[in-house]
Amino acid sequence: MPTTILTTSHSAKERGVPLPPFQSITYHGETYPGSGEWVVKIFSLAPIDDYELNVIFGARPTWVRRKIFRSYPALRPTSSYPPVEPVKGLHYLAAMEPWVST
Repeated sequence: MPTTILTTSHSAKERGVPLPPFQSITYHGETYPGSGEWVVKIFSLAPIDDYELNVIFGARPTWVRRKIFRSYPALRPTSSYPPVEPVKGLHYLAAMEPWVST
């Protein structure tokens, strides 16, 4: 059984079907051994309401903790990038993020 599921809207857009309700869902483990309750983290482009959670899990979750923030910000194209090696021996790999995200 997978512990992480990643989705993409690319094929849904091509086929004209509804977009997936989430971009990633990860099972982190039981709240305590034998409880049958799992800690699950979901990232989505829009808030997921209780009804949609029922559809995703096939049952009503016993509790939900929502943390809403911009998990997938839109990065604008740029013509200048920070140095990958700002000082000798230090490699700043996040310098490539604007290039990768465009």
